[in-house]
Amino acid sequence: MDCREFFDANSNNNNKCKAIQNVSEAVRESWEASMASAHSPGPVADVEGLIRYWINPVHYDNDTGSLKPTAFDDASDKGLSVNRSKYMAVDKIREMAASRVTEWNQSNSSRPPRSLLGYSKFLASEIRKVVTSIPPAPDRRAFCVYDTAKPDDNSHADVCQVVSTKQGARSARSQMRELANRRLQYFA
Repeated sequence: MDCREFFDANSNNNNKCKAIQNVSEAVRESWEASMASAHSPGPVADVEGLIRYWINPVHYDNDTGSLKPTAFDDASDKGLSVNRSKYMAVDKIREMAASRVTEWNQSNSSRPPRSLLGYSKFLASEIRKVVTSIPPAPDRRAFCVYDTAKPDDNSHADVCQVVSTKQGARSARSQMRELANRRLQYFA
């Protein structure tokens, strides 16, 4: 199975990243240089900026003033959605995210409201450089970044955690959280 076949077959799989963990390291890393979507503008290059928006209180802990560890859980199963800044500006991402928050609040009026918080921007290479030490092989890559463009959003990409041990997964998401907290910018 090649990259596109895998992502087409797993487009509605909420455990797509867990399935990627079962693919050989060489293959899953080679897929980063392939187009995973028919709507793709091309593979995600190391030098590309990735933007992840954050919603309060889903992703943010007001008591600690930082992103919650659980804000990165999607990377372990369905994929942590990010947008490629080369194809979508921050203002457009803010607009899209605000629309989703408004829609959620209208559909869930009996639940505490959500609000748009901000975003973190980082290079794809920074995500790809996150490593964990998993015995017996030290310093294994923790994440892969795949171009998963959608019909209505060609900037969409997914960050997938490729380390599968509990300790490695915790370490990987902790490192990503540190990076995102350092880069956190609030929407005006």
